Amino acid sequence: MDIHTSWSSSVVHTAGASALASVTEQDTADYPRVKCPFCVTWFFGDVDLNAHLSDTHGLADNRCYLCKCQFATVQDLADHLSDEHSVSKNLTCQLCGITLKTKSQFVTHLSKHAQVKGFKCSYCGKAYYSLQHLVRHKQSCFGIESPFPCMHCDKCYRSQQRLKEHIDAVHCGKKFVCVACGRSFNWRNNYRNHQKLCPFLAHNQST
Repeated sequence: MDIHTSWSSSVVHTAGASALASVTEQDTADYPRVKCPFCVTWFFGDVDLNAHLSDTHGLADNRCYLCKCQFATVQDLADHLSDEHSVSKNLTCQLCGITLKTKSQFVTHLSKHAQVKGFKCSYCGKAYYSLQHLVRHKQSCFGIESPFPCMHCDKCYRSQQRLKEHIDAVHCGKKFVCVACGRSFNWRNNYRNHQKLCPFLAHNQST
């Protein structure tokens, strides 16, 4: 067989990769030299590889589809996906663990999870299948009036300080405890007012 005529397209799979070992250096220009870091496909150059990445894997311009960061090379993008998002050859759903081969399959699969929307906005009634989606919704739902959503529930606040007070009070337990009588308070102001009126504390201070 004439190995020079065995590559009829810009895409070459690993079935022909072993044949590359017997090709001399002067012939290598006629054979694929670039391998997709996400599957078993070989290409003649970066142009074909980039088209494949965009069409098959949903990756364009070396840009991460998860966090939108852009990288200088395809390999840098592959390393980023593997290190930061635990994505290698395939796409793994973080909700159920199933692995998909292409971004289009991945997006279609995620839409199935959307049928079970367990995170509901208490203000407008819209529901989402993840807390992250609900948090993003709350930021747009409340607009600039309440731009600080709680990551633990569906509350949203107008200032970061109010959000912090809410988290401390509701999600972190009672924080302020009177050493004299043992009563505890969610809010610093209530605690300070109690200190002024606590009979045990007043008695201890007077003796």
